[in-house]
Amino acid sequence: MSAARTFGFALLGAVIGAATGAGLGLLGGLGHTELASVSGFEGYSGFVVAYWMLAGCVLGLLVGIFAGVKLARRKVDQVD
Repeated sequence: MSAARTFGFALLGAVIGAATGAGLGLLGGLGHTELASVSGFEGYSGFVVAYWMLAGCVLGLLVGIFAGVKLARRKVDQVD
């Protein structure tokens, strides 16, 4: 196992995790604004959705890095 493989998997996991987290945060934020009847006055509902997206992006980034490193360090069984 090389450090480059671990770094590559961590980077790939970070990108995919951040994008997935931001998408889920978008859906969660839109759902929250509808269910909680958040006011649209001066774009307040947009700020709420942006906060949810940012939180989802950061959480997805961390989970993606963790998953990428765990996947890179997993031992591959060799067929004899």
